[in-house]
Amino acid sequence: MKGRINKSYEGLFYKLLDRYRAVTPDEKLLLRNSPCSIAVDVIKLCQHFFPLAELHQRKGGIKLQYCCNYHGSQPSLRARINRKCHYILSFVTKSLLAVVIFCAFPQDQAYRLLAQEQEARQPLSRASVNLAGMVSSAAGSMGAFTNNSDPNAQSRKATPDFASMLPIVPFSLADGSVTGVLGPARARMQYHGNKSIATAGLGMVYYKPDIGSAMAGGEFEFATMLWEPFAVGSTITLFNDRRDLVVNSVWQIPDSGFRIKTSGGYLWGNQIFSFPSGDANIDLQQFSYSIASQYILNDSAERGKLQSIGLSVWGAQAKQKSSADAPRSFMRETATSYFIMNDPLKLSEGRMFGAAADAQVALLSSLIIKGSFGYERLEFPFSDGTRELNKSVYYAFELFYEPSSELFLGAGYRSGAGENRISVTAETGNWQLSAYHNHGQNGVAGNDGIMLTCRISLPVGKQTASLAQRMKPSRSSDSANMLADALTRPVQLPNSFLAKVDPTAVTLAATISKAGLPGGVTVNSAGDVFITVGKGSPSITGVMRNGSPYSYSALVTTPSTQVVIHTRQFPSAAISGDIWVISVTDSMPENYTVAVKTSN
Repeated sequence: MKGRINKSYEGLFYKLLDRYRAVTPDEKLLLRNSPCSIAVDVIKLCQHFFPLAELHQRKGGIKLQYCCNYHGSQPSLRARINRKCHYILSFVTKSLLAVVIFCAFPQDQAYRLLAQEQEARQPLSRASVNLAGMVSSAAGSMGAFTNNSDPNAQSRKATPDFASMLPIVPFSLADGSVTGVLGPARARMQYHGNKSIATAGLGMVYYKPDIGSAMAGGEFEFATMLWEPFAVGSTITLFNDRRDLVVNSVWQIPDSGFRIKTSGGYLWGNQIFSFPSGDANIDLQQFSYSIASQYILNDSAERGKLQSIGLSVWGAQAKQKSSADAPRSFMRETATSYFIMNDPLKLSEGRMFGAAADAQVALLSSLIIKGSFGYERLEFPFSDGTRELNKSVYYAFELFYEPSSELFLGAGYRSGAGENRISVTAETGNWQLSAYHNHGQNGVAGNDGIMLTCRISLPVGKQTASLAQRMKPSRSSDSANMLADALTRPVQLPNSFLAKVDPTAVTLAATISKAGLPGGVTVNSAGDVFITVGKGSPSITGVMRNGSPYSYSALVTTPSTQVVIHTRQFPSAAISGDIWVISVTDSMPENYTVAVKTSN
């Protein structure tokens, strides 16, 4: 090969480049990996040089060989793979490092296991020591190999430690999506699926106004490709008082440039509302949806151009589940009367609808902006049959900036009929800090929150592509981009419960006139009238309604030293009204009568 490598490879490269340019003249040639060269006769040499390497011709395997990496002109390790394999064996020669791995995994999994262990780019002497330990381990445990072709192999100066001489056991779970190795010196597990992604995060959250103190929270995300142009994903956020679940589906229409995204949200939890009778904690749930169509422009552009445009519609409706202490009674007092009011603690359940035009622009390779402009309305029905309709211009902006590969920043603003919300986020490594402020509109309660989360993502790995490349939608079925889109919560979906107090649900239960009430009479919020009669503990001897005896057990009681008239227990009066006469005897004993007139 001496004297021929440079010219032959150079000619082959430019010939392939010319053919590539002829097929796709507008595409850029991007070398995702560093260019390397390797002598093609190495493979055949290894098959004849090592006895058990003949299995490579029949059952397949992985062959890891040294090659020249032109990025830095340094030696590297590369692998060749075929079909399936069965055992683990390693070989080290005097002048050539050739590793043949036979394992019980499909070829792509075996390649990953080998790459994890050998692509550390360590010096040849150190690699030889580690591989020599593997050779002695494999040969000693299986007694299946003796290398007679290299007489100096036994006298090779290698000093492996005891841990490196013990066997390393690989494993595979979830149909090869989770693989790893277990050994005395190393244990590793890694997720390899390029069709799925998962994220879990736990942290502390500060939420106002309901809690006002730090509490534990968590968020979990998962997305997968059901088939080539279709992805689904879900995100769930768990707080002490509210939980938010969003399910997305993304469909890339083949060969069209159109992408359809549908989303469904379910928000449930508790919120404190200020009713006329006082504050109450109400159980709520809210359903929301979003349908967005996106047309992808400039599929090959990375910076400075409009990447996509689209249209979106969305809606949401809140539902009141229950209230533990409903209904309530409260009293309003005037100069002439006591008004006893009934409060069912009912909310007006808001209904939202919106539509907008959307766009995404890559200002720089590290700066992306998304924008929406449209219309939003929010409707509140009330118990008396009236409705409150609020219409508003809707606009939203999201800014994503990645100043370095270790730091990601984001900011967003949303304004519409129900919310004016601003949010910020910062991510570095496994840590994420997010905060938001929501100023409620048209009676919707506002809130604030901040959360510090430690996130674990599968698969793991350092991002090599720029932010513009990763967020740029593609006309092809790009699984990475579609999975990221399937994990993105639509900004149109409201984060607050679209509900407010229904004032028309409050009704008048009773009116007590102050005229004719003796001194010392008191009235409570439930409409009970407390009267002191005679001396000592009184007792009821009878009740007459319009001159006829009446069962009074629920109408009048005598706890302690007073007579209590429960006005809300009285039956509906006749058209002309009812006259009630209550006969009371005190402890002296003295007889008294208490007269009560009721009317509708």
